[in-house]
Amino acid sequence: GFTVEARTVEGYTSFYLLADHQVQGYVKTIRSSKNFAEVYIELKPPIRGQGLAPKLLRHAMLQVHRQRQRLFYAVAADNAPSMATARRAGLRQAFSLCRFIS
Repeated sequence: GFTVEARTVEGYTSFYLLADHQVQGYVKTIRSSKNFAEVYIELKPPIRGQGLAPKLLRHAMLQVHRQRQRLFYAVAADNAPSMATARRAGLRQAFSLCRFIS
């Protein structure tokens, strides 16, 4: 079985997926404001494809909502697995970004 543990460091809360007290994945907050928490997710390769990422992301979203914030999850448009994870977690696409380089 897996458990989720929240840890707050310097005002940023992250959510760790643990098995046998070992970190198997996490949702880390990388930016936070009064209204939003921006996060990213990472899972160890051996546990990918088991439906854990959407559950972990959903858990983080619910905890962020309890703090009266909205979760912001940035995903590259060509990252199909991450886009699918976001949708399965119940997130909806809000907008698309364009990046420019010289």
